Amino acid sequence: MSSAGPDPVASLLSQKVARLKVINDEDPKAIQALSRQYRPDALEKIQARLRQQLYEISSVLPVRPPSEPWLVDPTSFIRTQHIGEGSPSLAVQAPRNPRLLMAKLEAFRAFDQKRRQKQEAERAEQDAADAKREKERIAKLEFETRKRAVRQSFLRALFEHAEKFRSVAKEENRQLRSLANQAQGWIIAKERYHSA
Repeated sequence: MSSAGPDPVASLLSQKVARLKVINDEDPKAIQALSRQYRPDALEKIQARLRQQLYEISSVLPVRPPSEPWLVDPTSFIRTQHIGEGSPSLAVQAPRNPRLLMAKLEAFRAFDQKRRQKQEAERAEQDAADAKREKERIAKLEFETRKRAVRQSFLRALFEHAEKFRSVAKEENRQLRSLANQAQGWIIAKERYHSA
């Protein structure tokens, strides 16, 4: 899949390793500065080589039908994951390790199932809490209604007793006034009888 011939990156690294050995024999302290100097360049070359090899692999392997997706989670794809030339896209790329990808897919499915179960459990708990609060609200409303009805019934009965007491008191006052008038008439008649 990769181009034939000597590997330039491997030869470059072997030359640098030989040079580092020579420098280490002469001046052990200079090897750290030199390794810091060459490390970014070597990493960039290795990354470029890996990108090229991945691009060659993706161009050779057949494209899977939509019913057999390679992606574990398409929503987790980012623009930096694009391999090859051209503008970044969400095109399906062939995996380097299908078994690992299937294991990741199963792990993602298990994780997504657990996440959905957790969300359903939280939703069920929330619904149960809402139902409990609604039940408590209805019970409190019924209690307030019964209390208001009892209070109104008590006030109505108290008002009826007050009306009865008022009527009885009025009748007693009328009888007392009548008796007082009769007694006063008897006293006046008695005084007139004795004075005559």
